[in-house]
Amino acid sequence: MKIIGIDLGKFKSVACASPAAGVEPTFRTLPTDPQAFHDYLVEQAPDRLAIEVGTPAGWVFDLATDLGIPCEVANTRDERFSYIKTRKKTDRDDALKLVRLSRLDEMPEVTLPSRETRQHKQLIRHRETLVGRRTAIVNHIRSLFDQQGIRLPAGQKLWSKAGRAVLAEHARELTQGLPMHEAWRGILHEELAAWHQLHERIKAVEARLKAAHAACPKCKRLQTIPGVGPRLSESLVTVLGDPNRFKSGKEVSAYVGMTPRLHQSGEVLRSGRISKQGDRRLRSLLVEIAWACRRFNPTFKALFEHLTGGQKTRRKKAAVALGRRILVVCWSMLKHERDWDASKVGPPSLGAAVSAV
Repeated sequence: MKIIGIDLGKFKSVACASPAAGVEPTFRTLPTDPQAFHDYLVEQAPDRLAIEVGTPAGWVFDLATDLGIPCEVANTRDERFSYIKTRKKTDRDDALKLVRLSRLDEMPEVTLPSRETRQHKQLIRHRETLVGRRTAIVNHIRSLFDQQGIRLPAGQKLWSKAGRAVLAEHARELTQGLPMHEAWRGILHEELAAWHQLHERIKAVEARLKAAHAACPKCKRLQTIPGVGPRLSESLVTVLGDPNRFKSGKEVSAYVGMTPRLHQSGEVLRSGRISKQGDRRLRSLLVEIAWACRRFNPTFKALFEHLTGGQKTRRKKAAVALGRRILVVCWSMLKHERDWDASKVGPPSLGAAVSAV
């Protein structure tokens, strides 16, 4: 079996071609360009391609798929890619390691989503970036008024039609005629213009996400859970992909990084904090939804109260545990293709609160 391992770089990449076991491999430096990769793969015609996960991995995987070449994407966070005790580390060494692990069938692989799913995830992240910029502008505007001793309405009232009118009354164009002691009014004018622009861009992105959400039966199914909205449902669907690739709730929890770290030595077995190995954004959403479900979902509210045991000091841990339970419930609904049914979740008095559904 002919295997090629490519260490991907931003401008250039190093390819290692191994025709068969025991045969000396050959190396070639390629520009990180789709056409150069296409020509090289057509010329070599490998039986398998091995690459590292990274920014260019998506289009390289798509290129190999279009050419009918099986492609393994390596998880570089795995211990098998650690170079802590190695004196020498080069691009050639990385490419050769990919070939060796692939030939031994010991490659720590990651599942790369389809083109559509990757673009969907990018659109979700783009919305988050825009919302983050808008939030920064809102905080800056409030800071401007705090420095002048002017009190503004709290929360979203400030951005109602009446609230924006109040802000506009204080704003002035930042021109030479504006006195320096009122420069904050010019800054306010600039920030309001930026806020309006970002607000319109966010609306356009959300409209596209809404259209994609309406065409996704999986997202609709998850939204049958009281308290789960479009943001969590679309994130779960894009991150988990095919739910059947997970065998149990423990596997899907470990994939998202919501299982505890374990330390065992002799007869000592300790559980630590959650591993945080998976998608950080999805974990944050799950915990956020866990807090919200205390208001909108009686089943999860009862489970939350059971987890806290009436102790305020356990509320944060309970929110994380409830977030894990919500994740497992959502995965089970996707796998078994069924809508929300509170009776399937089980009362909190039965077993561990974070056990798989």
